[in-house]
Amino acid sequence: MRFLVLCIFGASLFAAGNGKQLPEGPGRATTQRLCGSCHGFGNFVRRRETRDGWNSVIEDMIRRGAKGEEEEWAEVSDYLVAQFSPVRVNVNQADASAIAEALRLKPEQAAAIVKHRTDHGGFKSFEELQKVPGVDTALLESRRAQIDF
Repeated sequence: MRFLVLCIFGASLFAAGNGKQLPEGPGRATTQRLCGSCHGFGNFVRRRETRDGWNSVIEDMIRRGAKGEEEEWAEVSDYLVAQFSPVRVNVNQADASAIAEALRLKPEQAAAIVKHRTDHGGFKSFEELQKVPGVDTALLESRRAQIDF
Protein backbone atom coordinates (compact mmCIF):
# COMPACT_ATOMS: atom_id res chain seq x y z
CA MET A 1 0.00 0.00 0.00
CA ARG A 2 2.79 2.43 0.94
CA PHE A 3 4.45 1.81 -2.43
CA LEU A 4 1.23 2.50 -4.30
CA VAL A 5 0.57 5.67 -2.30
CA LEU A 6 4.13 6.87 -2.88
CA CYS A 7 3.91 6.26 -6.62
CA ILE A 8 0.53 7.94 -7.02
CA PHE A 9 1.29 10.71 -4.56
CA GLY A 10 4.41 11.94 -6.29
CA ALA A 11 4.44 10.98 -9.93
CA SER A 12 5.31 14.49 -11.16
CA LEU A 13 9.00 14.70 -10.13
CA PHE A 14 10.50 13.67 -13.39
CA ALA A 15 7.56 14.38 -15.67
CA ALA A 16 8.60 16.30 -18.75
CA GLY A 17 7.93 19.98 -18.60
CA ASN A 18 7.01 20.28 -14.94
CA GLY A 19 10.08 22.45 -14.29
CA LYS A 20 10.59 21.00 -10.81
CA GLN A 21 13.72 19.31 -9.62
CA LEU A 22 15.04 17.87 -6.44
CA PRO A 23 17.18 20.34 -4.47
CA GLU A 24 20.91 20.33 -5.15
CA GLY A 25 22.98 18.27 -2.77
CA PRO A 26 25.18 15.21 -2.45
CA GLY A 27 23.19 12.17 -3.53
CA ARG A 28 20.71 14.01 -5.74
CA ALA A 29 21.70 12.21 -8.96
CA THR A 30 21.62 8.81 -7.26
CA THR A 31 18.23 9.56 -5.73
CA GLN A 32 16.87 10.64 -9.11
CA ARG A 33 18.23 7.52 -10.77
CA LEU A 34 17.06 4.99 -8.16
CA CYS A 35 13.77 6.60 -7.16
CA GLY A 36 12.79 8.75 -10.11
CA SER A 37 11.15 6.17 -12.30
CA CYS A 38 8.31 5.79 -9.77
CA HIS A 39 8.30 8.82 -7.53
CA GLY A 40 7.58 12.49 -8.05
CA PHE A 41 9.02 15.68 -6.66
CA GLY A 42 6.00 16.28 -4.46
CA ASN A 43 6.52 12.88 -2.87
CA PHE A 44 9.73 14.04 -1.21
CA VAL A 45 8.61 17.58 -0.44
CA ARG A 46 5.35 16.60 1.23
CA ARG A 47 6.71 13.59 3.04
CA ARG A 48 9.03 14.43 5.92
CA GLU A 49 10.67 11.51 7.66
CA THR A 50 13.40 10.94 10.20
CA ARG A 51 16.40 8.85 9.14
CA ASP A 52 14.64 5.75 10.49
CA GLY A 53 11.52 6.67 8.54
CA TRP A 54 13.38 7.19 5.25
CA ASN A 55 15.32 3.97 5.80
CA SER A 56 12.04 2.11 6.31
CA VAL A 57 10.71 3.54 3.05
CA ILE A 58 13.92 2.53 1.25
CA GLU A 59 13.79 -0.98 2.72
CA ASP A 60 10.18 -1.28 1.58
CA MET A 61 11.13 -0.20 -1.94
CA ILE A 62 13.96 -2.74 -2.03
CA ARG A 63 11.54 -5.49 -0.89
CA ARG A 64 9.28 -4.43 -3.76
CA GLY A 65 12.07 -4.79 -6.29
CA ALA A 66 13.94 -1.47 -6.41
CA LYS A 67 17.49 -2.12 -7.60
CA GLY A 68 20.66 -0.49 -6.33
CA GLU A 69 23.85 -1.18 -4.44
CA GLU A 70 24.03 -0.84 -0.66
CA GLU A 71 26.31 2.21 -0.98
CA GLU A 72 23.84 3.85 -3.37
CA TRP A 73 20.93 3.32 -0.96
CA ALA A 74 23.04 4.81 1.86
CA GLU A 75 23.63 7.84 -0.37
CA VAL A 76 19.89 8.12 -1.07
CA SER A 77 19.16 7.89 2.65
CA ASP A 78 21.70 10.64 3.44
CA TYR A 79 20.25 12.85 0.71
CA LEU A 80 16.64 12.37 1.82
CA VAL A 81 17.53 13.04 5.46
CA ALA A 82 19.50 16.19 4.56
CA GLN A 83 16.80 17.56 2.27
CA PHE A 84 13.50 16.21 3.56
CA SER A 85 13.60 15.47 7.26
CA PRO A 86 11.15 16.94 9.73
CA VAL A 87 11.52 20.54 10.77
CA ARG A 88 12.61 20.97 14.37
CA VAL A 89 11.01 23.60 16.58
CA ASN A 90 11.97 25.07 19.92
CA VAL A 91 8.72 25.24 21.88
CA ASN A 92 10.25 27.78 24.27
CA GLN A 93 11.02 30.28 21.51
CA ALA A 94 8.78 29.71 18.48
CA ASP A 95 5.49 31.48 17.90
CA ALA A 96 2.25 29.53 17.62
CA SER A 97 2.24 29.43 13.81
CA ALA A 98 5.78 27.97 13.68
CA ILE A 99 4.88 25.35 16.29
CA ALA A 100 1.68 24.43 14.43
CA GLU A 101 3.50 24.09 11.12
CA ALA A 102 6.51 22.13 12.39
CA LEU A 103 4.50 19.73 14.56
CA ARG A 104 1.40 19.67 12.34
CA LEU A 105 -0.80 20.70 15.26
CA LYS A 106 -4.10 22.50 15.04
CA PRO A 107 -3.59 26.26 15.49
CA GLU A 108 -5.50 26.23 18.78
CA GLN A 109 -3.20 23.52 20.17
CA ALA A 110 -0.10 25.51 19.24
CA ALA A 111 -1.66 28.62 20.78
CA ALA A 112 -2.28 26.65 23.99
CA ILE A 113 1.43 25.75 24.11
CA VAL A 114 2.45 29.40 23.73
CA LYS A 115 -0.10 30.54 26.32
CA HIS A 116 1.06 27.92 28.80
CA ARG A 117 4.68 28.94 28.19
CA THR A 118 3.80 32.60 28.72
CA ASP A 119 1.79 31.92 31.87
CA HIS A 120 4.08 29.35 33.48
CA GLY A 121 7.54 29.85 31.99
CA GLY A 122 9.47 27.76 29.50
CA PHE A 123 9.25 24.01 29.23
CA LYS A 124 12.13 22.04 30.70
CA SER A 125 11.06 18.61 29.48
CA PHE A 126 8.79 16.75 27.14
CA GLU A 127 6.76 15.59 30.13
CA GLU A 128 6.01 19.24 31.02
CA LEU A 129 4.90 19.90 27.45
CA GLN A 130 2.52 16.93 27.59
CA LYS A 131 0.70 18.56 30.51
CA VAL A 132 -0.53 21.50 28.43
CA PRO A 133 -4.35 21.36 28.47
CA GLY A 134 -5.97 20.89 25.07
CA VAL A 135 -2.92 19.43 23.31
CA ASP A 136 -3.08 15.96 21.76
CA THR A 137 -0.38 14.11 23.73
CA ALA A 138 -0.33 11.17 21.30
CA LEU A 139 0.36 13.55 18.43
CA LEU A 140 3.10 15.26 20.45
CA GLU A 141 4.65 11.86 21.15
CA SER A 142 4.71 11.07 17.44
CA ARG A 143 6.58 14.36 16.81
CA ARG A 144 8.85 14.15 19.84
CA ALA A 145 12.05 13.99 17.78
CA GLN A 146 11.20 17.37 16.26
CA ILE A 147 10.84 19.22 19.56
CA ASP A 148 13.63 21.26 21.13
CA PHE A 149 13.58 23.04 24.48
